[in-house]
Amino acid sequence: MKIKFPLPALAIALSLTTLGSAISTSANSAYAENSDQVKVETPKVHGRKAKLNLSEDQKEKMLSIKNKFKSEMEPKIAELKEHKRSINDLLTRETIDKEAILKEQTKINAIIGDIASARLAYRIETNENLNPEQRATLRKLGEARDFAGRGKHQGKRGGKGGHMKQKASAPSEA
Repeated sequence: MKIKFPLPALAIALSLTTLGSAISTSANSAYAENSDQVKVETPKVHGRKAKLNLSEDQKEKMLSIKNKFKSEMEPKIAELKEHKRSINDLLTRETIDKEAILKEQTKINAIIGDIASARLAYRIETNENLNPEQRATLRKLGEARDFAGRGKHQGKRGGKGGHMKQKASAPSEA
């Protein structure tokens, strides 16, 4: 069964939609023009770092450190992916060149080591930006997270509340 929409009804619906967005846009621009203060968005901090009560300077510094770290890691991660692709290519050839594969793996291991060192330097630099009370809070939050069972191996492999949970058995009668 076909449903027919009259052309005038469609035109009215489109004009109301357009009118609504135009009113919304003009209201937002009028608000910005008449406002005495313009609200400047600061980087939003979520999760554990939100509980650290970071100052505006600390938030800006953290954002700067994070952006620097990401820009340094992008080429290393791309290089790592390229070497992994190379190994896959070498493994699927007609004849396997073990020496070439091991050479690629050595390059991969070196890149992974560089990434790990850079990640540690990033953590050091961000934690140096915190005061002693904030570092203590961060430690407590980390301990609470580990105690809650959200550690290294929880998640997709089952875990708290997953399918691996055993059913309680009824007490046996003697």
